[in-house]
Amino acid sequence: MEPSGTVTSLLRDIRDGKENAESRLYEHVYGDLREIARDFLQHRQKGDLQATALVHAAYERIRNRETIELTDRHQFFHVLSRAMHDVLVEQVRSDLAAKRGGGVRHVPYVEICVDDTPRRIEILDLHEALADLGALDPEAASVAIHRFYLGRTIKDTSDTMDESFAQTRKHWDYAKAWLHARLTRNRPPEPPSA
Repeated sequence: MEPSGTVTSLLRDIRDGKENAESRLYEHVYGDLREIARDFLQHRQKGDLQATALVHAAYERIRNRETIELTDRHQFFHVLSRAMHDVLVEQVRSDLAAKRGGGVRHVPYVEICVDDTPRRIEILDLHEALADLGALDPEAASVAIHRFYLGRTIKDTSDTMDESFAQTRKHWDYAKAWLHARLTRNRPPEPPSA
């Protein structure tokens, strides 16, 4: 991960209109983002999307409309992880639309671990579950997105979200329990009290 403050200072430079700030930011985070994308994509069953294409598509998605608004690395990585997620969901929907009426339907899967056992689920089911979790507990959903899409540890996630390790662990434990119940069609637990 980058030294603390580097992404934040580059975002500040972009807001201040400093020359080449955006390209410096992209160069600074590109290697990490490509590795994150590659790690995530290796758990997909099928798909034409490559790590490089995922990084470029996600970065382009936020580049013109949101980079100026971002103030720190937490916001940057959160928005970028959401953009990666959205690009993947759009790719899956596009693939499914192209295959309608063509016989066998191949639904892309992702491999996630919500109960200490790797589980393959349809990517659109994960998308829907994370959206529902986000409506109920945005912090837990944010932690899950960081864990699933950015491959971050609890420590990295707590640093990025600027909250204690214990609080991030609490959000992650709830997100795992809720997602496990949801994805196995059991009744999801209530959110923990603050």
